[in-house]
Amino acid sequence: MDRSFDTLDELTARLELDAAVIIHCANDDEAKATHWAHFQSTLRGLKMEMESSRQRLQRAEEQNRKQAEAQADAIVHSAEIIHELEETKKSLHHAREQAESANRAKSQFLANMTHEIRTPLNSILGFADIMRRGSVSPGDTAEYLEIIVNSGRHLVELVDEVLDVSRVETGRMEIDRQPCELRSVITEVVGLLSPKAAERETALMAQVSDEIPGVITTDRFRLRQILLNLIGNAIKFTSRGSICVDCELRKSNDPSAEPQQKLAINITDTGIGIAPDRLEAIFEPFVQADSSTTRQYGGTGLGLTLSRSLAELLGGSLTVTSVFGVGSTFTVIIDPTPMNDRFPGTSAAPAVFSEVAAPRLPTQQAPHRGRLLIVDDVVTNRRYLRLLLKRAGFEIVEAENGQKALDAIEAQDFDLVLMDLQMPVMDGYQATERLRQSGIEIPVIAVTANAFEASLQKSLKAGCNAWLTKPVDPDALLDEISKQLELVAR
Repeated sequence: MDRSFDTLDELTARLELDAAVIIHCANDDEAKATHWAHFQSTLRGLKMEMESSRQRLQRAEEQNRKQAEAQADAIVHSAEIIHELEETKKSLHHAREQAESANRAKSQFLANMTHEIRTPLNSILGFADIMRRGSVSPGDTAEYLEIIVNSGRHLVELVDEVLDVSRVETGRMEIDRQPCELRSVITEVVGLLSPKAAERETALMAQVSDEIPGVITTDRFRLRQILLNLIGNAIKFTSRGSICVDCELRKSNDPSAEPQQKLAINITDTGIGIAPDRLEAIFEPFVQADSSTTRQYGGTGLGLTLSRSLAELLGGSLTVTSVFGVGSTFTVIIDPTPMNDRFPGTSAAPAVFSEVAAPRLPTQQAPHRGRLLIVDDVVTNRRYLRLLLKRAGFEIVEAENGQKALDAIEAQDFDLVLMDLQMPVMDGYQATERLRQSGIEIPVIAVTANAFEASLQKSLKAGCNAWLTKPVDPDALLDEISKQLELVAR
């Protein structure tokens, strides 16, 4: 009997009917047997339908379970998405605040930099204009020229500071670790800054521990740069007080590291101090303690950033402790190894520098001889170099671009070439390469306003023998020319 279309209710009804018929046919064995067989068949169909129903129920429950799990997963996933959206929203808000803060800092930096640049420019242009109008006494002329020169040097320092920060941020700052005399560096820096300290009626003193050897290994130029910056800051923020530069050796605090001593230089002042919440912010680029500090004392907000980066490149750190209104202590730590035995006769007594250092006069040099070619597309640059070098005794020829320089070298002999790098028609790189390709080996000194390391390497690769940046230091230029001419004469 086909039961595939029978429902459970139908099978149950038939089963009840068959049971009733069997009871009714109790005395009829044949009919009873027939209905009993029918009853068993119906019962089997009932069992099969019940099993099928059970399986359908299991499948339904499994499907419901999976649906419930899927819905739970969807709810959890939705919650995660909502959480991520909230976190993203917070991150975006934080990023926007940081961007706005950085934008304000850079805007403040540009305002500060504009002020810092225009201030010396005002002196340069103002006193130059006074001298141009005439009727200035010789004494006033000397004073005005000194102001102009000092203002120009200040501008160069500003540019160099920005370039150094850029080199550090791009990972192109190079450190040249060489043996140097620490006491010589300290003496030089304190001697240079003593006049500024004296103007503010501030005592500037330095002492070097007897434990420190005479010679350490570090980058002398960068250490000097850090000290000039930190001591200069201390002078700027200290009036009628004192500044002490104290040098000592410290053992490494890392128990896992090999025993090692670091050089610690403490610059302690009795100045205005720094608020506790600004102690770390002052090391960020373009940031000073507060805007009133910038207005009152000036500065670009790059000096401490650069000093900390340089200290880290020298194997150490730069930290500060301060009490607002009382004073500050900046501590520079560098790795001075390897160090030699201290110089004989070194005293443990502190070396004190408080005298005003006398200005260094230009070295009197013997007249030079030789024919030089000045290559520069700017007339005033050529004129300055011509005046400087003719007074030094050289014969001068000029060219306004690389092509005219090659033409001049083909027409006559020269002892040395001063080559600008960026010029129209043919630049200094191409002109120098052409010279070397033609077999001409006369010394070529690159003289350029591009102070980036990439330009230096490119000029040396092109065949230049040396490299000087504008504005040109007269003494450095004459020294380099003499050096190159002596190398040729050997």
